Amino acid sequence: MLYISDYDAKTVLAFPANERAGNAKPLATIPIGDVPVGLWVDRNGILYVAAFSAVYEFKPGATSPFQTITSGITEALSVAVDANGTLYVANADDKNVLVDEYAAGSTQPSLAFTITIPGTTIAFPGAMTFDPAGNLYVETAFESGGDHVFRFAPGATTGTDLRLEVVGGEDGLACDAEGNLYVGNGGSINIYRSGHKRPYKTVVESSTMPSMFALTRAGALYVPLSGNSFAQSSLQEFARHEKGPVNGLTGDFEEPVGAALQAEASEPTNFTTVPALQFHESLR
Repeated sequence: MLYISDYDAKTVLAFPANERAGNAKPLATIPIGDVPVGLWVDRNGILYVAAFSAVYEFKPGATSPFQTITSGITEALSVAVDANGTLYVANADDKNVLVDEYAAGSTQPSLAFTITIPGTTIAFPGAMTFDPAGNLYVETAFESGGDHVFRFAPGATTGTDLRLEVVGGEDGLACDAEGNLYVGNGGSINIYRSGHKRPYKTVVESSTMPSMFALTRAGALYVPLSGNSFAQSSLQEFARHEKGPVNGLTGDFEEPVGAALQAEASEPTNFTTVPALQFHESLR
């Protein structure tokens, strides 16, 4: 199951995750009522939606949230959940990136830490991810000082700047089963081997807009391409080791910005489909 957040339409769309399935239509449209950005699906199939003023949680098959988190939220842009069910929320917090930690099932943060670089004026978080060892990675965008990826060991509140060669601000981040790190940079995704600062491979996804892509265990990529309209926006799908897309979904997105995959071992989800919401108001 593949979920895509549509920023302008204020919805999350659910699709079958098959990178060679043709232009599949959505299985369900989940109304958010807020601006959805980063997404995550945990091992139990719970969908987490970062939507600026709150984080919404949906049980498998549901189109209404069973839990909403607002405590500790400043401007939620991405989410990640570890193997223990601990939720991490990356917020834009004035001049820093603020990451809040929530114990499984809790709506109150138990820990908060900030990411700063001296001399910067403001920062925004991109995506977050975990490697096979449980280290948390946070992508950050700075108005001055360049863009960075930080790694946090389990339980740590101080991160290590990986000083990667090419990083795109407010963009995607993912890690495969071998520990390779996929780092978005607008029109490309750079793949880094563990411990290396220079990418060994680049996937070109023909977009100038940041997007939070999704990665399967088998290495397939799902990359939202935002064109600010239904005619120009799409989702590109890449098979493992393919530098170019093998499929694309079009016609259903107004401004897709985030993607997440339901665990491949999870049971199929039965949705109650509701009509898509269309909004034409000015958003952030």
